[in-house]
Amino acid sequence: MRDHVPADRVPFYCTLCNFRCQDAATLKSHIQRYKRHQREEAMAGGKHYLTWLQKAEYPIFVGDSDIIRLSREES
Repeated sequence: MRDHVPADRVPFYCTLCNFRCQDAATLKSHIQRYKRHQREEAMAGGKHYLTWLQKAEYPIFVGDSDIIRLSREES
C-alpha cells in the first residue's frame, strides 16, 4: 500500500515512521510491534502520538477487488 496510495489518502498512517494501514487498531498496535517506529521514537526523544498518528480526511480503502494476483512468471 505504501508505494501505491499517497500517505494522506491511506485510511490511517504514522507521520513518524511512514507506517500505513486500513484500520485504527492496526495503527495503534504498530507502536509496539513495528521496529522502525520504535527506532524513530527513540531518536525523536518523546512520544507525540497525537501528532504522529493520523486518520485521512478522504481515505482510499484498498480491498481484494483492487488487487491483481500475479503468477511467479508475471511478477
